[in-house]
Amino acid sequence: MYIYMSNLTIPFYANQKPQDNELVLVVLTEISEEGSNFQGRLVEYPVNAFLRFEDATKKKRVTSWNNIVPLNRDIIARVDNINFSDDTVQISLTYMDEKDKNDDKFKKNKSLVSLVKKIIFEMNSGFTIDEVIPVFNDIWKKIFYKIDLKRIEEYELDELPTLLDYCIQEIDMLETVFEEDLIFHEKFKESLNQLTSEKTHKLISIIGIISNGGVSNTIKLLENILVNITHQYSLVYDYYKEKDKKSYPVFIFETSSVDSNEINHTAFVNNLELAASNLNSKSFIKTFQKCKKVI
Repeated sequence: MYIYMSNLTIPFYANQKPQDNELVLVVLTEISEEGSNFQGRLVEYPVNAFLRFEDATKKKRVTSWNNIVPLNRDIIARVDNINFSDDTVQISLTYMDEKDKNDDKFKKNKSLVSLVKKIIFEMNSGFTIDEVIPVFNDIWKKIFYKIDLKRIEEYELDELPTLLDYCIQEIDMLETVFEEDLIFHEKFKESLNQLTSEKTHKLISIIGIISNGGVSNTIKLLENILVNITHQYSLVYDYYKEKDKKSYPVFIFETSSVDSNEINHTAFVNNLELAASNLNSKSFIKTFQKCKKVI
């Protein structure tokens, strides 16, 4: 079980389509009716994508496509043809080395979104998530699309820094882009300085949930808590072995120090415990590991 809350409800980039040979994040959802390709969508662009079987692997014989092209998961691919149609690009998984498969670029994109959202929440304390989303979208379009276009003008594709890295490099020069949002610029600059001065690390809590109402009760419990989280996170179902060598089913809650801290983890566990006690079919929470730092 994998749960991830999207931090962006509009396209990440200013351009409506990626460039040829660009590495992109894609979610493939199904095999086409004629059975010749996979179909899905790009995560950071408002564009559909398709992957031909012959562009998915160099293997001549495939016994199972599930291991090669997992469906409904973020995967990294290379754009093979941006001119396939107005709203669809062709992608490929072949001829990609290990460097191409590194997801640092996409992690940095998510970190930038989380950082901006955190500032907006701080500047609009008391707002709900639904109230913050329009504010966030407006700022992203008005400011970060301009920054993205400047970045593309200044660099070739093979040397293009991530949007986060470009903001760090050019933060003082970018003051003109923020125009009347100078207060936001100062807070953004402060957050970037803090980001570069501290070594980023993961924060991991391991939590067991026993529910009298079964799996559906556990899912309902988690959904009620996760909907209010504003920072980037992942929640993975796994097994944890204690000192007695017994294995227990657990949820591994992981965040980054870029936009979260130990207080966020404590609040997550406390909210779980409170919500669990209020359900008709009560659930019980056990914390196996409290917010461990992983460098």
